[in-house]
Amino acid sequence: MNISVRAFTIAATACTTVTIILALSCTPKSGGTGLLATAPADAAKHQSIKITLPYAQVAPGILGRTLYSADSGQGYAVEIRELIVQPRRALSTFSLPGAAVIQNLSGIGTVSIEGGRSPSASVSILSVSSGAKLMIANKSDRPVELRTFVFVAKGASQ
Repeated sequence: MNISVRAFTIAATACTTVTIILALSCTPKSGGTGLLATAPADAAKHQSIKITLPYAQVAPGILGRTLYSADSGQGYAVEIRELIVQPRRALSTFSLPGAAVIQNLSGIGTVSIEGGRSPSASVSILSVSSGAKLMIANKSDRPVELRTFVFVAKGASQ
């Protein structure tokens, strides 16, 4: 028998033996306990999950939610919004209620602001004038997540 074949056979046998020993050591022994502790009897009472900031459709293929909103007391309000653009979305058009700074948190897409095209990479930050139309395309297999900081003048439509 060739030396390399013999060494391989010995190594394979050793690996199989170690695997079997590890598998047996993980199984509970009679009278022992399993890997996880039993849940307390009242655990089912704590499983009611309430979504406090649900997403709503902003435009076809785009979901959004407001994370924070505050009045400055100086004639404008600030809103922090999160937008998610679904994968393989050819083009969605919408506008924000004020001037905005848009930060790409994840994903790669293309943002057009009133005809001027800007690539949206993982570190891109864009500024948008109040009332500008945004067109977002996502041709990738993953969603694009954007954070927007919107500055709304008091009395402007929201």
